[in-house]
Amino acid sequence: MRLKQKDKILKLGIILIAILGSLVSIIGFLVNFAMGFGCKWVWLL
Repeated sequence: MRLKQKDKILKLGIILIAILGSLVSIIGFLVNFAMGFGCKWVWLL
């Protein structure tokens, strides 16, 4: 029982880390895109 519970916790932890990592990369990409877009608009003005 204990081993199975530990495995579940480990799997959940790995899934959470993967989700957090993908969210961070998506947010970073959006921030970079927004900053690049903003700089282009500033340059145009």
